[in-house]
Order: sequence, then C-alpha cells, then structure tokens
Amino acid sequence: MKDAGYKTACIGKWHLGFGVDAPNWNGELKPGPLELGFDYYFGIPVVNSHPPFVRVENRHVVGLEPNDPFVFDNVSETPIHEGKLASIRLAEPKQRIPCMTTRI
Repeated sequence: MKDAGYKTACIGKWHLGFGVDAPNWNGELKPGPLELGFDYYFGIPVVNSHPPFVRVENRHVVGLEPNDPFVFDNVSETPIHEGKLASIRLAEPKQRIPCMTTRI
C-alpha cells in the first residue's frame, strides 16, 4: 500500500508485544507497530482487563509525566494496618469505544 502512496495506521489493541523483554512503560516502546511497517499507532498494549491501563501513541505512553513515572509489578514497602491482613480491590472501568460501520 505504501508503494501506491497510502499512509498506514494501526488503531486498537496491540497483542504482539513490544520486544522479547518486559517493556519499559516509561521509555520508548519498541519494536512495535511502527517497526512492522505502520506509519502511525494509537491504542492499548494489552486487553483492557489487565494492567497496564494506558494508551500508547506511536512509541510512548500517552500522558506520561517524567516526574511521576509509571510503576508496574512492584511490591509496596508500606505496612498495612500494623500487620493485620487487609484486602483492597481496585475496580478498573472497562472502556468500550463504539464502532460505526456503513454499507457500501
């Protein structure tokens, strides 16, 4: 398609990963859609029921603040209620983007 002058984009879930190691969500995410030939990418890196709950544009997390880095898979060192067991559940909203199609 590029040979015919078209620009390409991948928009939506990207389930092919960003390399063989765990991605650095605070840095550049690659290899990804751009390395596979797309000119533009916007979407979520995993299903929306699994962290990280982020959006990615091209090679970077959207809205990432360098002074407030993204932390993933770390254990908190903060004690919980003086050693008593506490259960906390964070419910993440499922986001659905409506899709509209037309017949030709």
